Amino acid sequence: MSENDRRPGPISSAVLQLLLFVALLASAVVLYLRSDDRASDNSAELNAIIRLPNVQQTDQSSAASVSTFDGDALQVSPDGTRLAFLRGPRFHRDIWIAPREAIEDAVPLGLAEDQGVLQFEWALDNVHIIFRRPFDVLNQVYTADVATGHTIALNSFEGSIAGGISLSPRHPEEALLRLGDSPVAEPDLYLVNLASGAMQLIEPAGTVGEFYADENFVVRAGRTLDTQGFTIFARRDAGWEQVRFVAREPGEQAGVLYLGATRNRIYILDDEGRNTIALSSIDLATGERDIVAAPEDGDVVQVLRAPATSDIFAYAVAEGENIEWRALDSGFSSDMDQLNALPGDQARVVSQSLDNLTWTIEAANNFYIFDRASGAITQITSY
Repeated sequence: MSENDRRPGPISSAVLQLLLFVALLASAVVLYLRSDDRASDNSAELNAIIRLPNVQQTDQSSAASVSTFDGDALQVSPDGTRLAFLRGPRFHRDIWIAPREAIEDAVPLGLAEDQGVLQFEWALDNVHIIFRRPFDVLNQVYTADVATGHTIALNSFEGSIAGGISLSPRHPEEALLRLGDSPVAEPDLYLVNLASGAMQLIEPAGTVGEFYADENFVVRAGRTLDTQGFTIFARRDAGWEQVRFVAREPGEQAGVLYLGATRNRIYILDDEGRNTIALSSIDLATGERDIVAAPEDGDVVQVLRAPATSDIFAYAVAEGENIEWRALDSGFSSDMDQLNALPGDQARVVSQSLDNLTWTIEAANNFYIFDRASGAITQITSY
């Protein structure tokens, strides 16, 4: 029901916002617990296969204290020399760092206290890990120095709630971070130094709720979302200009992916005039839509792009439960053949090194390291 239909007073609006936030938090808790249960059920076999060092346990009979390896978070460092992953008891998961060629030498960063780590990613400086903790109502974003373990909080403003974070290989020591005053408030956009936490306001909250910046952290586009679809805006000298509205059915996977390498195009997934979801691009100058990939046998559900340039080189098509990877750039055809040959018909690339030569892959609940230079795929877990 729309705001005009209900016309709630200020107190009612605040209550509705709070209830929405509580519901979202409860959903996140359920997903976190379910993912931990799956990992715990298989932890003994999994740890034996990848030969990780033992974690000190407080109660071996307790399912909550069983050491787990969370391959969903298996990340290769930007320089391709190290791996990072989550491991540890429930609510005390730590980030472990290992040489790429010797995962059995992994060591923890010491972040297991305060309910541990929920999710993380490598900063592009190869020095810091960016992470969040579970059940944090402010969605606090932290960085940890992988050499010293020193951590800082990036969104240190009192009451601020963090949203998405964006990185650029041209400025590896910095990031863009969205901060809002409430779970439903439009966010401000800040440039933050990953080592010091120093922040600079780049774009105040206003017309758009999502920002898309280029490799120099210059905001080029934005998006608003409603129940009918989303509207793409271009950032002009005079302010925001609406470029195109894209209709979307409730629950549909269509949406904005990212700003293209040429800065003047936004890539989206949409099904305008089609029975399947296509990969398209929107010209920010004219609003015109060009089809990049439009399979007739399924929906485009994922894309792969070069980390250093943002050029798309492949996409995944889903037909039923199966996923097939297809190359846009013929130079990646053999790589897609190897992805498609992995068990389970649902392989996904979890992370890529900055030079795009090392990937971590998940397929059928197992995890692999793909050395594209040699063509070797090494399985590191076995369920």
